[in-house]
Amino acid sequence: MKTEDPMKTEDPMKTEDPMKLWLNGAEHELPDGAVLADALATLHVPTSGVAVAVDDDIVPRADWAGYPLRDGTRVEVLTAVQGG
Repeated sequence: MKTEDPMKTEDPMKTEDPMKLWLNGAEHELPDGAVLADALATLHVPTSGVAVAVDDDIVPRADWAGYPLRDGTRVEVLTAVQGG
């Protein structure tokens, strides 16, 4: 029989399941509560020369660190290309 540890305290709102999202078309898992900057770090995205869209909306670079993500979010990183 399994018994609970009476000294163990857990946040009742915390979920053990990671959230699944799509980064540049590939499925990734991140911890629940991750923000856009966390997702971009998994792809080693540079801090300049790129634009980022979340569910088809461009997110300003200044908002990356606090932009919340949710399960099923689609993140696309767009790179500027020069030439003619």
